[in-house]
Amino acid sequence: MPVKKLPLIYGGLISVTLFILVYFVLTQQARGDEGGAYLPSFEQAYSLWPALDLSPYWSISSFYLWVVASLQAIIGDFAGAQFLLLGRILSLFCWLGLVLFHLRSTSYKALAVLFNPYVLIYSVRAHPFLPGILLFSIFWTLTRQNKKIGLLFLPIAVNFQVFIGGAIGLFMPRFPLQGKEVSRVIILGLLAVSGVLITWLTWGGMYPPKFVNHVFFKEYHVNGKPSFGYLGTVLMLAGSTLWLVGNRTIADIREHKTYSCTVIASLLLAAIALYFIADIIAIAREASQRVFGAYYQAGWVISYVVIGFGWLRLHRDHYSLFFGLLGAAVLLVTLPYLYERISVFATIAPCLAWCSLQKNETQQEALILVMCCLFVLCSIAYQLYGSL
Repeated sequence: MPVKKLPLIYGGLISVTLFILVYFVLTQQARGDEGGAYLPSFEQAYSLWPALDLSPYWSISSFYLWVVASLQAIIGDFAGAQFLLLGRILSLFCWLGLVLFHLRSTSYKALAVLFNPYVLIYSVRAHPFLPGILLFSIFWTLTRQNKKIGLLFLPIAVNFQVFIGGAIGLFMPRFPLQGKEVSRVIILGLLAVSGVLITWLTWGGMYPPKFVNHVFFKEYHVNGKPSFGYLGTVLMLAGSTLWLVGNRTIADIREHKTYSCTVIASLLLAAIALYFIADIIAIAREASQRVFGAYYQAGWVISYVVIGFGWLRLHRDHYSLFFGLLGAAVLLVTLPYLYERISVFATIAPCLAWCSLQKNETQQEALILVMCCLFVLCSIAYQLYGSL
């Protein structure tokens, strides 16, 4: 595929994808969290605007609610359903901004992250995920340019999505430790913690009645235990990106036997842990039950191992990526359930930041282009038949 045609081809892909996403923004009915948790939260935030409303739901940032309420106030009064439309448009603008920024910087590998089916799904949801990723990307870009103003974006990004704070593992200093690098990580850690504290302090300390009465809340939030399975699933699911952005061939994998054996052994240990300690829910369990029947738990674990083999494809140093993913996973351990979509969410900020560093390497544009097209088709199928 000639390199000179790539910008035009990617432009066409983005244009078609944007058209499809706009269609879903305008026509999709509220489902799952949008109707049950976000819509009443938007309405309450707007009723109190310009004052900051304490979020009635831990996972919804009060500042995110304030942003959506502000857009509502600027545009004028709408019917209640229009709150969701504003939130969806905000998410779509954030996604488009991220795509255009990375395309302009010739970091085509980043599109393997931004076209992840779950990212596309939530680019048309009234949800703080895409705004949080955009804020983290601004932080990442500015701090790499030694602009201290960039540090201000980290607490806000973490406030929008708490697990983004774990991505500061990208800055983990190497041994031997250097004083300046350690100090920087400590400062970034404090900023990330401040984002979590802001989320906690601006939470109203309650849950919507509809959520409290749902069987999900009673089964997991009341009786659930910390889910250490995230320590494995986040790192494994990152392999779905690494299959596409890595450059090692089979010959390279064989040549670097020590690293390859370490990856395989680590995945097998993680698989054993997941099989015995993890209780999966949502799409992963439903799909595994349909495909593997009574052996769905084993089938689910094997699927994650296969995805995790993407780590074998890496040929350059990925020290920072590993700790960024690990930090994000640690922040999810307190959740009393194991959701595959949340595991995917935790991979996005570290993988996107890491991909942005590799624009000078082989981009594998053809493979990424083909997979982006498949990802779009997967997201369309979910928008039509999915539940969240």
